[in-house]
Amino acid sequence: MIEKISVKQFAMLAFVNLIGTSIIFIPTVAANYGEQNAWIIVLVTTFVGIFVVLMYTLLFLKNKGTNIYSLIEKLLGKKLGLLIILIFMSYVFLNISANLWTVTQFISVQILVGTPSTVVIFMNISTAVIAVRSGIEVLTRTAEVFFPFIVLSLILLCVMVLPEVRIENVLPILKSNKLNLFLGGISILSFTFLELVILLGIMDDVDEKEKLNKYFLIGSIPASLMITFITLLCILVLGVEPTSDYTYPIYVLGQKINIASFIQRIEGIGAFIWFFTNFFKICTSLYVLMKGIKHITKTKDDKIWTIPISYLIFSCAYNGYNSTFYDFDHTTYVPITIIVGFFIPLLLFIVSFIKKNSNTFNKT
Repeated sequence: MIEKISVKQFAMLAFVNLIGTSIIFIPTVAANYGEQNAWIIVLVTTFVGIFVVLMYTLLFLKNKGTNIYSLIEKLLGKKLGLLIILIFMSYVFLNISANLWTVTQFISVQILVGTPSTVVIFMNISTAVIAVRSGIEVLTRTAEVFFPFIVLSLILLCVMVLPEVRIENVLPILKSNKLNLFLGGISILSFTFLELVILLGIMDDVDEKEKLNKYFLIGSIPASLMITFITLLCILVLGVEPTSDYTYPIYVLGQKINIASFIQRIEGIGAFIWFFTNFFKICTSLYVLMKGIKHITKTKDDKIWTIPISYLIFSCAYNGYNSTFYDFDHTTYVPITIIVGFFIPLLLFIVSFIKKNSNTFNKT
């Protein structure tokens, strides 16, 4: 049975995938580069991200909605295409294991203190496997159930922390090193919009593909603006130095909520937002990875690969990062994301354009 999702469900997946890990780490990354102007970096990145999203959708639509794996082989040939597919799949695998590691660290350190990380990883990857084996339709419908609560939690967090705002924390505006702002923008673009390249793997599952352009933007732009506002709130409430020092600034932001000395320390809102957006991000990436394995192995059912791949992800998430994760995140992950999220789609776009023009010229 061929499963399909609506464009609205795709927009929702774009929203939760962009929020995902970004809402936890982007305020820290932006503050390290832009100091009090951190929110401006994220805002500018949103406008740049629009062109990235347009590139992804145009690449897909101009090639008649071809599956990303088939499209790579079609444009680059069998051998080079296989190499690019393996690079793309390796990136998706890396993305899953890195996100799994970050959410495990958060739960083990902040929520279930003292719980062995192996237990947390096992529970997360097991649930993700069940979701992926159930199919993309079940996954998106489950996300639809939680989506209103995620949005409501984001709004509540932003509104309830407003009394703690101190305007002087963002002054002076535009007084930061321009090179740092540029480098910060590249890093933030890598952690947000360029990661959405993974969604190319589910575009062929979408009905009404002609509306993808519009709904991809509807899902991604509000998510990026929300991250911008959260970053601004972190600077306004916590200050520049605490925001750049804290590993989980949105969690600390929730701790600062104090309304009439009655409603206070409800940092669980931040935990709820991150846990569920990150979970659906992991599930989406795992689904795309399974489609890639199915394409390479030519198997009829990709579900048979979910268990062995989940063991590899478990091992990588547990042993692959440890204390070196943050160095890896900035020195290795960003360049890899730029290659896979920008240069590979750009290469496919250029090759597709050249081939179509040459075919038109030959016909004339």
